[in-house]
Amino acid sequence: MSEDVRPGEPGAYDRGVKAGQIDRQLSQHGERLDKINGSMADVAKQMAGVHLALQQITNQMTAEGVTRTATALALKEAAEAQRQATEKRWSPVQKWIAFVSAAVLVAGFVVTTLVTLGTP
Repeated sequence: MSEDVRPGEPGAYDRGVKAGQIDRQLSQHGERLDKINGSMADVAKQMAGVHLALQQITNQMTAEGVTRTATALALKEAAEAQRQATEKRWSPVQKWIAFVSAAVLVAGFVVTTLVTLGTP
């Protein structure tokens, strides 16, 4: 009890009722605090789970970023290699062979056309 209540004193009953109310309120407050503490423990457990999930997501995003960067670099290198292979210049010998081949082709066409047109 919060106060000493002595029977026979004036107002002892009222003080006893008031003391009982105070004790009941304190008990109710204690119960509420116990519930709150239990709820806080549940929240702490859930937060730990959320933190773990967030860490896993962060790790996955980091791994995906590394993979994405490596893939982009490999694609860039492949495109560069393909571009360089396509832009290869002809050597002077290749140019000379191509010119001679074209000249022979044109001369053959001209001769065939003249022979065909000249035949009655």
